Amino acid sequence: MPLNRDSFISQYLDEIRDNIQNLDSSIIVLKKDPDNEEDLNRILRTLHTIKGSSRMLKFSTVEKISHGLENVLKGIKEHRYSISDALVQLVFITSDYLRECAKKIAAEKDDTIDIDALLRVFERASSNEPYTLEEIRKFKSSATDMEGPSPERKEAVTGTDTAGVFKDLQTIRVKIDHIDSIIKNTNSLIINQFQMKKQNEALANLEETLQEFRTGCEASAGENTSLMREMSGKMSSMLKGIQKIRKGFNEQIETIERETFDLQESIVGLRMFPLEMIFGSLPKMVEELSVSLGKSISFSISGSDVRLDKIILETISDPVVHLVRNGVDHGIELPEERERAGKNRNGNISINCFSEGGTIVVAIRDDGRGINFERVRSRALEMFPMMADEIRAMGEPELTAFLFQPGFTTSSTVSDISGRGVGLDIVKHKIENIKGKITVTSEPGMWTQFTLALPLSLATVGGYFITASSKKFFIPSNFVREILLIGPGEKIPMLNKEAVKVRESLIPLYSMAHLLDLDIRDDSSRDFVVIVESLGETIGIVVDSIIEFATLIYKPLPPSLQQLRYIQGIVFDENYDIVNILHMPALIEKSKRMSDIEMKRRFVKERKELRNILVIDDSVNSREIVKSIFESANYSVTTAQDGIDGLNKVRSSDFKLIVTDINMPRMDGFTFIENIKREEQLRGIPVIIISSFDDPDSKKRASELGADSYIVKSDFDRNNLISVAKNLIR
Repeated sequence: MPLNRDSFISQYLDEIRDNIQNLDSSIIVLKKDPDNEEDLNRILRTLHTIKGSSRMLKFSTVEKISHGLENVLKGIKEHRYSISDALVQLVFITSDYLRECAKKIAAEKDDTIDIDALLRVFERASSNEPYTLEEIRKFKSSATDMEGPSPERKEAVTGTDTAGVFKDLQTIRVKIDHIDSIIKNTNSLIINQFQMKKQNEALANLEETLQEFRTGCEASAGENTSLMREMSGKMSSMLKGIQKIRKGFNEQIETIERETFDLQESIVGLRMFPLEMIFGSLPKMVEELSVSLGKSISFSISGSDVRLDKIILETISDPVVHLVRNGVDHGIELPEERERAGKNRNGNISINCFSEGGTIVVAIRDDGRGINFERVRSRALEMFPMMADEIRAMGEPELTAFLFQPGFTTSSTVSDISGRGVGLDIVKHKIENIKGKITVTSEPGMWTQFTLALPLSLATVGGYFITASSKKFFIPSNFVREILLIGPGEKIPMLNKEAVKVRESLIPLYSMAHLLDLDIRDDSSRDFVVIVESLGETIGIVVDSIIEFATLIYKPLPPSLQQLRYIQGIVFDENYDIVNILHMPALIEKSKRMSDIEMKRRFVKERKELRNILVIDDSVNSREIVKSIFESANYSVTTAQDGIDGLNKVRSSDFKLIVTDINMPRMDGFTFIENIKREEQLRGIPVIIISSFDDPDSKKRASELGADSYIVKSDFDRNNLISVAKNLIR
């Protein structure tokens, strides 16, 4: 009876994928230690396993490929030639051919592909004759797919093929002891349910006894005291029974709560996979990239047995690839450069994974040139000239935030690997989408480390219930550094804000009510402060109260509400009320944009109403920059996106000054000025034009239309703008 191979294909594919990954990693180990015969024998055994199982299932193409490479590597074992970079590349290319066969088997149950050129190279290599690899680079290696993603592909960053590990994954391997644990927990829950039913029956009996007692009391009213003493004894007995039942109920409830949590962890664990599933192809990628760049790099991974939710693993695959690539390209120097700097010619990149306080940490570190913070500052000044004063005053932690801005790069050249100004912003976006955070630290000339803090699972979230303005919210714990209770004397004035000193550092304070635009509560004698951090930014958020820490089932927002920037999902509290989970990176980002006057708005409201300014510009960035400048000088600012929007707003509010751009869609600045000068109630409002146009004709027309001042963006200066505004507002 012929073998029905269809029933074995799934298991065959699982095995061959594991063996291909072993092949890639083992050849890298062998290159580092060419005399280690055990490593060579391991590779030969892997190829022999692939060849044998392929022969049984009649996948002849895979059989021929594995046999051909086996012959090549036997030449090393026989000392006819030694391992070389070209031979390592040949193994990598071979693994790509095997992956292509596996894809075809999964799709068509057939492994037929063109391998004639590959077999010819095997023959030449095994005969120790010269050979070239170009003719067999038929399949684009996942590890050397170095084409940078375009801005349009931000949601689908190309990296290694690790995402493919999960794409078609419909079945999982579960250890027997894991299933046994779930069964045990389930059985315990069932037993406790039975016990609670018995307790419920006891309560029913007690209810019946109480009813009899009540009937007896009614029938014996006015009779002798001996009956009353008997009834009193029954009452005491019943009270003891009630107390015993209540104690039993409490114990059972505690047990059920504990075992339900254990069961939840066991079930969630079924979706958990080791990090090594996405790290498997990284050694090959580093080896190929380092060879192509002329660098010598050692790559190591520790803690890859740490397990994470499948969705999280799938999401972080591409970000990890980007960060490792950055280390290879930006971080590690050329051997000659390292030697001049007094370093070992061989660079090092490492990934260290570990669990810390319910969070999984993935630290990606290289011992390369580090971050040139002055170059970051210079590039930031080029991209954000309106923030020049703030950028010049920034320290290194604040400057690192610019690395995650779209389009930001310090690379002076564009390569296939980096320098395109895309990548880190996508990494940040993907990590925050799964409730994680990313930070970067560096010592110039020595090292750089990107640290990912990830939740164990998207099914649950740990954090703190807090209140602000009598409303309840949930702050995920992975953003919380610590919680303080401070008095008024511990607050330190800092410009128009307040700060608190925490271990020699001044942490700016922001009210949660301000951040969420809620009503402000009355000041209390002591404040709860939640110290939160993201991307190197640390702030203190003042809340009304800290209720408790909890680990709860996470519910994402429905599609209709996903535009809510400061809410990332919901949980249910003990009363089964919906509680919003706050998106801390967005709130921290908002705190950076909040002006000092916003923090003090309740004290200067009347003053602000007398200093209201309308800013009109179609550029969101320009609007926000001008808005922040005026707000830092205690002005209230309303923004509009073009002339028509501005005209509608100026007619409905009382503005003391208008600042407008010229070139805008729908209605430009000149037409806007013409319109307001025609209306009696608007023509007296002073107008400042801020434009990139520096030609005499534009300035002349602005003056003729009635503009009071004309500022060219290339000459833009914060102090000049405030000075002009003060002179125009009477």
